Amino acid sequence: MIDKLKVTLAQINPTIADVVGNTQKIIECLQKGRQSNVQVMAFPEMAVIGYPAQDLLFRSEIIEANLLAIKKIAPHTKDYLTVVVGFCEPAFEKEKWRLDRQHLYNSYALFSDGNLIGTGQKICLPNYGVFDDFRYFIPGQEAKIFDIEGIKIGVEICEDLWYKNTDDDHPIYPCRPTQVLSQKGADLIIVLNASPYHVGKERTKEELVTEQARENQVPIFYVNMWGANDKIIFDGNSLAADIEGHIIARGAGFCDDLVICDLDLKSKVAKHIPPPPFHEEEMIYRALVTGKRDYHKKCGIHQSLVGVSGGIDSATVLAIDVAALGKENVLAILSPSRYTSKETLEDGIRLCQNLEVNYKIIPIEEQETTGCWIGSVPEKYKRFIKYFGEPKNEVVFENQQAIDRMSILRAIANEENRLISGTGNKSELATGYATVCGDLQADILVIGDLYKHQVYKVAGYINELNHREIIPQTIIDRVPSAELSKDQVDPFNYHRLDKLVQLKVEEYKTNEELLSLAPEGDSNFTRDEVNTYSRLIDLNEHKRFKSGYILKISPLAFGEERRINTAKRVNLWEQHF
Repeated sequence: MIDKLKVTLAQINPTIADVVGNTQKIIECLQKGRQSNVQVMAFPEMAVIGYPAQDLLFRSEIIEANLLAIKKIAPHTKDYLTVVVGFCEPAFEKEKWRLDRQHLYNSYALFSDGNLIGTGQKICLPNYGVFDDFRYFIPGQEAKIFDIEGIKIGVEICEDLWYKNTDDDHPIYPCRPTQVLSQKGADLIIVLNASPYHVGKERTKEELVTEQARENQVPIFYVNMWGANDKIIFDGNSLAADIEGHIIARGAGFCDDLVICDLDLKSKVAKHIPPPPFHEEEMIYRALVTGKRDYHKKCGIHQSLVGVSGGIDSATVLAIDVAALGKENVLAILSPSRYTSKETLEDGIRLCQNLEVNYKIIPIEEQETTGCWIGSVPEKYKRFIKYFGEPKNEVVFENQQAIDRMSILRAIANEENRLISGTGNKSELATGYATVCGDLQADILVIGDLYKHQVYKVAGYINELNHREIIPQTIIDRVPSAELSKDQVDPFNYHRLDKLVQLKVEEYKTNEELLSLAPEGDSNFTRDEVNTYSRLIDLNEHKRFKSGYILKISPLAFGEERRINTAKRVNLWEQHF
């Protein structure tokens, strides 16, 4: 029997449905591993098709291509003790495939020395957050052990690991796969993952792997994909733990990596690796740069367009775009109005110059040669007044300015084949402080899952990372304002709003529960605050459904994972507040 095992976690970035390209990545990793005398190599969940492939899984030609990929991979596993690859496996013959019912498994293929030894299926299918596995897959029924030259190798997929020994019995999951594999005598467990990133996930993941390895007395090798597919970002950060619950291998974040670990099969321990420092703002920044870069790359559109206001949100987005795509691929548009202050416009220009991006100044209304705005009302709005009179709602012309700015951006984007980067944050999206047909109509909302205080943190990190003032300090210090009317400032205390939105949206706290809670270092929320902000969150659900993709970095982002009716009336008995 082999005493020592060299295991490699192949952390790759698959593209959805690029079966040929993903297969080539797998083969290239196998070639590199052979040069390092690797014995075992594991790839992420659904590595052949990519995850989540959503309704593309209903297309039979994609499923058939992924089965062909497994055949093509097999000969490249020659001389390996074990290779494990995630793929999509039909449960029936093609004649029985049905679009109105699940007919697929989320599976892995296990190879040894150039041969396909067997397959296994994901047992615990998640059905929460961004996960929709039950729409497509049938749950597996057996946690399998493969005996390869006397080494008992257990394999499971993602959620299988998250069902811990200490958890209450799950109403749907049939067993605790990690516990079952341990009881069957596994010498090690390989876990294939497509586990999305959110703030704090790296610590949660590390705690999970170490606890499961220690509690079940079996080394665990956890390989995770990295990159972004639409709004979902994967961080990589693959890792392994020995039976003492210590980390013995750790992959890099947000990049390709072959994570190699030598395991003593007798002691089942290895050299411990201390945890690296995790800084929230750094991880958020790297996640957003990855998400933005991959969205462009995988859509095949390589240039972006950012409307720069001179405020903190657009400044942060512009810096992220430059980091993701390169300054030569980013164009900034400044569209001042009569309400734009001289200082704000100058800060926007200085930002563009600091980042060395091309920029154009295109006002949304005409100026005289002296620089003064023409008339008391922009000419284009006089048509509205002619037919409807002076607007009774002051936001009519405020919103129209946002729409005018987006019209300029959309025309340029269409002409130059660019994607528009939205600059709205989660606090604004929650309260509806955004305009339909205006800023909401960007292609991708880069900071749409960041609360306002997180935007400031990331902006500060960008300056720290570059060892100079990329984002002018005057932008960071300025009181937030949309500058859509004279002397306007944002109508929120963001310290309090951010916490209330987080509790209400991500944790579904009731209004009554919110009254006993408070932002850190502050007083409890008042009934007026709770009523006002809860009402705004409910009223503006329809706006969020009309927004572009929001890059996800929180446990619960606006979009597909928050499924709230737009046409509703929440009418409860008084005690439910």
